Amino acid sequence: MKYVLDLTQWHTFVFTRYGYKVTSSIDGVAKMNFSGNELSLPSKLKHVVLQQECNKLGCPSGKSGVKDIQTTTSRSRTHSGRLTSGLGRGGA
Repeated sequence: MKYVLDLTQWHTFVFTRYGYKVTSSIDGVAKMNFSGNELSLPSKLKHVVLQQECNKLGCPSGKSGVKDIQTTTSRSRTHSGRLTSGLGRGGA
């Protein structure tokens, strides 16, 4: 999947998992709908992680650096229905 976004603007990404189904949207527009099973979406305890990766051709050689990923609010609801939320930058 490939999405083109104006990265000079803020965007809202929503990822929802319920059972073996994952959906996503960007700025309120549905983008992805995946239905899996126990093998592809194990029912074990999960942790929310924000991760940025290099493209499929790999990372540029000889280069290193830091990417600033800013969030205003993140929320995660557990299977029990308990809502957790966080506010911060870079794991702070």
